[in-house]
Amino acid sequence: MSGQVSFFHLLPHRPPFLWVDRIIELKPGKEVVALKRVSAGEEVLVHGPFLGNGFPFSLIAESMAQAASLAASSAPEEERPSSGAYASIKEMEILREPEPGEELWLRMTLLRQYGRLFEFYGEARIEEELVAWGQLVFHLS
Repeated sequence: MSGQVSFFHLLPHRPPFLWVDRIIELKPGKEVVALKRVSAGEEVLVHGPFLGNGFPFSLIAESMAQAASLAASSAPEEERPSSGAYASIKEMEILREPEPGEELWLRMTLLRQYGRLFEFYGEARIEEELVAWGQLVFHLS
């Protein structure tokens, strides 16, 4: 599945707490490539001499989690979880905050599934630059 796909029914999140703008590619239950456009009008941007001017680190992690949830929630109906929650961030490194006008490309890939626990590895890039990577674990029911 590629191109723009409606995904609002797969996540409980709604603006202003929805941090994925578009699905680019989707392999149901396995992998997703998603896009988050950082806009200058977003209320969550941090500003100040010691804070930077970008999209906060915590929301990069949340964007990655929402993208992974889209992959898990798009599994075939008999395998699809109905809801879920973070279980843990096993490992994560965020190298820099995206600035307004930049596009954050998220690729999340299922590594393992243990019953209702799903472990994803993901990367966030701005063009070719790696700005974050990590492993996230979800409990989906």
